[in-house]
Amino acid sequence: MPIATTTLLAFTATGLALCLLPGPDMLFIATRSVAQGKRAGFASLFGISAGVYIWAIATALGISELLVAAPSAFTLIKIVGAVYLLFLAVQTVRQRAREPGTEAPGMIPSLGAARLFRQAMMTNLLNPKVAVFFLALFPQFVDPMMGSPFWQIILLATLLNAINILVMTIVIMAAHRTRLWLGGKPAFDRVQRWLTATVFAGLAARLLIQERP
Repeated sequence: MPIATTTLLAFTATGLALCLLPGPDMLFIATRSVAQGKRAGFASLFGISAGVYIWAIATALGISELLVAAPSAFTLIKIVGAVYLLFLAVQTVRQRAREPGTEAPGMIPSLGAARLFRQAMMTNLLNPKVAVFFLALFPQFVDPMMGSPFWQIILLATLLNAINILVMTIVIMAAHRTRLWLGGKPAFDRVQRWLTATVFAGLAARLLIQERP
């Protein structure tokens, strides 16, 4: 095994605690699930999981360290990420239900799974704090004496994704049940669009006020 069992157990406990803590990814997945159902939630979850692998590779190759060390790069990604989230917020508000008979009452039209996947992955990649997170956490659980640090980081990223999928599946199913319960109410379409847009705008504002460590 490339990583000691005790290290894996410690990382699992740490990863579970982090995944249970409400954050941008959980909010993104929950709002997508409420707005468009569990299919949208899982598409978003897998997009975020792909982002985790990309950041893991970037960490293993030293790219994350360069990003954190370069103030201009950190700021640029932060601004681009905030603009992208604001774009999603505006896009959500402008979304309209399809013609009568093509959607259930109170339900806005579903975006394609591929599009939701890309959106979720981009929100993850355009958050420089994720780079800081990987750079601060992963090296603590990597032991060069156990083999290639690159593959150790990939293994840890896989474990983190597995934990996150288990936790977020519960979030997705709960949000989906909320959608089914409220879906027939006339005001649900407008409320869910504005709620989703508000979450995106809030995440954009949160991203902008983040400071480089």
